[in-house]
Amino acid sequence: MTNQEWIKKFHAQQSRDCFDTVSFDVELTVWKPAVEALKPLFERFEFLTAVDQISAGISLVLCLQDREGCHVLLRTQCVAGTPVESLTPIFSGAAWHEREVSEMFGVEFEGGSPAKLLLNQDSPINPMLKSFLLASREDQR
Repeated sequence: MTNQEWIKKFHAQQSRDCFDTVSFDVELTVWKPAVEALKPLFERFEFLTAVDQISAGISLVLCLQDREGCHVLLRTQCVAGTPVESLTPIFSGAAWHEREVSEMFGVEFEGGSPAKLLLNQDSPINPMLKSFLLASREDQR
């Protein structure tokens, strides 16, 4: 699918909420091409985050903004440990967000920095995964 075809499909399937935010779900295989297609329209990278959906895997959520202040949320599903294409070639500001998502959720970004931001470099844990047992919860058992 070309970028123009994807943009046409995007406009056909978009849904707007009361805050003028467009939300769109894409397959992981078109995650990076979708962001590339949106960049000319939404030039500002707002944030990249993740949500552990447990059985459904991890949702990656990207927020971009256009010059008029309208936002687009682009979502995809992945599994911890499955490589995801880095968005840093498109938005250099994605690097910090990818490092945080990688560290906290175990999502591996191909081409991204492996350095951790908050935890020790050799720390094997991903504390934002719902399967991660917090010390405070262990005391209650």
